[in-house]
Amino acid sequence: MKEKFSPEHSVSESENEKVHREYRETEEKNKQEIIREFDPKLTDLYDRIIMHLSEHGSGNTEELKRFNKEGNKLSGQFFDKVEDVGKVFNKKFKQYGFLEFEMDWTTDLVWYRNDQREKRHRQDIKPIQDFIKRKPPISEIRAMIEKAKKEVVSWEKLGKDLEKKLGEDFVGSAVWDAIEENISDIEEKNGLNLLENALEELKDERQEYTKEDYKEALEEANKDYGGRSNNPNAGRARQQAADRRLRTVEQALKQSGKIEKTPEERLTEELDQVYPNAKSKTVVEYQGKKYQVRYFPLETSRTGKTVFEWGHQWVPFSEESVKKSSIKRTKKG
Repeated sequence: MKEKFSPEHSVSESENEKVHREYRETEEKNKQEIIREFDPKLTDLYDRIIMHLSEHGSGNTEELKRFNKEGNKLSGQFFDKVEDVGKVFNKKFKQYGFLEFEMDWTTDLVWYRNDQREKRHRQDIKPIQDFIKRKPPISEIRAMIEKAKKEVVSWEKLGKDLEKKLGEDFVGSAVWDAIEENISDIEEKNGLNLLENALEELKDERQEYTKEDYKEALEEANKDYGGRSNNPNAGRARQQAADRRLRTVEQALKQSGKIEKTPEERLTEELDQVYPNAKSKTVVEYQGKKYQVRYFPLETSRTGKTVFEWGHQWVPFSEESVKKSSIKRTKKG
């Protein structure tokens, strides 16, 4: 919104401030009056749409088209009202040198509705917040999440069915808006985000992961975080976090037996128990065979000079392998 005072008006500083204040207060008053007039009408329409869909699904498309016509009519009335109020508003303040501006309070109406719904849902999620504080079994949290998601998915499916039936007349229509708002209500009143965040925190705390967690962690670790950037460090922090997450999940699942360990991992585990304090390159004899422990960096600084996390593995050892390794180093030198 642009404001401007005409130079031909010689008003004092206090008068200037008074006009500005009246300008802002009048705008806000007009906006709130219009919102309070149309919000109940919109709520009533959406409620009737959701009730109809709950009872009849996507079958009666003619009735849904009538709902959309009603929504278009209501939208037209809203914009007509805004335009009428805007004309009076601009006429009043033009005398003070303010530039005219077009009043578009559609976004404000949406934000108002979102705010009102959020206030309503605060009471709904209070028991859920108390439930999370008790740190319940992960299975109970998963069950609550699945129940809420099942309801969300059913409405999303209904929306897709209607999009196929109604085509271009569906997206952005009153029926479409009602479904979108209803899905948001389901997520909020069931505390879906709260439950999902709590689930991740408890899984990390208790190291209770599933194979699905491993699959997701693997996908995250395999993403190209650097993209097309010429900066070699682009996405480095996110890549390291994804790699850390994958190691944590994989290790926990292998310890619990949900993922099978490799023969090399089982051997390393056995030798770690027998030689828990073995330093790098230590050679030992175990069950008639020689093995050497080798350490390697899992996570380093950007320069590679600082190692934040080490990994290690016991490998078969022979004098011949040492000689070959020595020859290779000599050739490189």
